[in-house]
Amino acid sequence: MSEERTAGGPGCIGTECRAKGPQRLNCHIGVWTAAAAQRGDAYLELRYSPGCRSAWARLTEAGVGDTARVMTEQGVIQERSISYDGDTYSMMVEAPYPAAVKACADLRDGENFCTGVGGGKPLRESVTDESERG
Repeated sequence: MSEERTAGGPGCIGTECRAKGPQRLNCHIGVWTAAAAQRGDAYLELRYSPGCRSAWARLTEAGVGDTARVMTEQGVIQERSISYDGDTYSMMVEAPYPAAVKACADLRDGENFCTGVGGGKPLRESVTDESERG
C-alpha cells in the first residue's frame, strides 16, 4: 500500500486492488451498484468503487454453491462461491469506469445470468452492506 494513502481512505487503486477484498481496503466506502440482474430470488449486483477504481460482483438471496463473478473487458476474472448462508461477493478487479466491467452468476441448478456493463450512475439502494461481511 502506498505511503501517500490516508487513514480511512482507499487502500488500493486500480490494479493494486485486483484479487483483494473491498472491506479490508476501504473500497466499500462510497461504493454503488452500477448494474443489477435477478433470476428468481437470486439478486446479482455489479458494485463499483470510484475511490478505488475497482469493482466486484455481489450475489444475494442465492444458495450454497452459487457463484458470483466479475470480469473486465480485458478478461480479468474474480469469482467466489457461496459456502454458507445465502450471499457472497467476489474479490475486486480494476475498473477505471463502470462500463469496463460486468458481473455474472452461475447457479448450481445450471442457470447462468449476467448484468450488463455498469452504468454511469448508481442504481437503487443496495440490498446489504458489505461492511457487515468479512
